[in-house]
Amino acid sequence: MSDSFSDKVNRAWYQGGVWIYLFAVFSFFYALVIFVKSRLQTPPIQTNVPVIVVGNITAGGTGKSPLVSYLVRYFQNKGYRVGIVSRGYGVAIPKTEVRFVQMDSAASEVGDEPLMLKRLLECDLALCPTRSLAVAALEETGCEVIIADDGLQHTAMYRDIELCVVDEARGIGNGWLLPTGPLREPKSRLRSVDAVVMNSSEHSVGSDERKRRHDFLPHATPVSYMQLCPQEFESLESGDIRETKNFVAYVNAEQCKAIAGIGNPQRFFDTLNDLGVLCPSHAYPDHYAFSNSDFPDPDAMILMTEKDAAKCRGLGLKNAWFLRVRPELQDKLADNLYNQLIARKRLQPK
Repeated sequence: MSDSFSDKVNRAWYQGGVWIYLFAVFSFFYALVIFVKSRLQTPPIQTNVPVIVVGNITAGGTGKSPLVSYLVRYFQNKGYRVGIVSRGYGVAIPKTEVRFVQMDSAASEVGDEPLMLKRLLECDLALCPTRSLAVAALEETGCEVIIADDGLQHTAMYRDIELCVVDEARGIGNGWLLPTGPLREPKSRLRSVDAVVMNSSEHSVGSDERKRRHDFLPHATPVSYMQLCPQEFESLESGDIRETKNFVAYVNAEQCKAIAGIGNPQRFFDTLNDLGVLCPSHAYPDHYAFSNSDFPDPDAMILMTEKDAAKCRGLGLKNAWFLRVRPELQDKLADNLYNQLIARKRLQPK
C-alpha cells in the first residue's frame, strides 16, 4: 500500500525531508498568530477546584490518555472525586454545549478517546469546545480534581499544573512549527510547563543518543519518564481477558491482522512485535471512523488498540481483541503534583 500524504509529512518531520521546508512561510504566519493571540489573551479566572492539564506541543499521539488515566486513578485512590475535561475531537458539539460521556455513549457522539476513558475509569467526563464551561459543569457535579485530556494550547481554560507529554523516540522532530514541522507551539513553551513527561519504550534510544535528543529541553524544566507496559488482551465480543504471555501462544496459532487508527500507530505495532506477535499490520488515520466495510470477514482475528476498540464494539467482530496497557511512572511525579496542590491550598488532604 502506497504512503498517504500525511505519512510522507510525518516522515519528513521526524526523519528529514528537504521538500517540507516549502511550507516555511506558513509556519512563520502560524508563529505570528500564536504571538498575537498570546498578547490579546486575558488571564482566565481561577476555578474553585484544581485543574491539571495533560497535553503536548506536537501534532499526533504522544501518550496523553494513559497519563490521564494514571492521574485519575491516583487522585481517586487518595479519596477525591475526579472529573475529566476533553474537547471531543472530531465530534460536532456547539461551543456553549457541555456533553457528558455515558458508558453507553456512541463514539460518533463523544469521540473515541473520551469513550475509552469513560469505560476504563467510570469517572465524570465532560466535553465542550469551550473547555472552561466543561470545567464549571464538573465543579457543579461535585468533582474535587479535574484533569484536562489535551488543552495545553487552550489558554482560555484556567490550569494549576501543566504537563507536556513527549514521545521520547520521536522527540520534537525538526523543531519547526506546523506545517513545516510537528510543533503546535514554539519549543520555548516547555519553559513554562510544570514538567515534561517522556513517554519512553523499548524502542527509545540509548543514553548517549537520549542526551542528544533531549537537547531541546530547557535545563530548568523537570523531566519525568513514563512507560506503557502491555497488560492484557480483551475480547470485544465476550469480554474474555488473557494475559499477554498466554495470548501470544494463542494468537500465533492463527492468522491475524493488526490495525491502528491512532496518532502514532507504529508504537502499537512495535509493541506487538516485542511481545512476539508477528502479523501483518495496517495503519489508519488518527480518530478513523471504522465501519463494517473495513472488516470484510467478521470472523477473522483482529488485534487493535483500546482506543480503536471504543469505535469497533458495535461492528459485530467475532474475533477482535484489544491490548490494554498500564502506564508506569519511573519517579514520584503524581506525589509531587499532589504535594504542590496541598501546599498551594488548592486541595485539602483527606
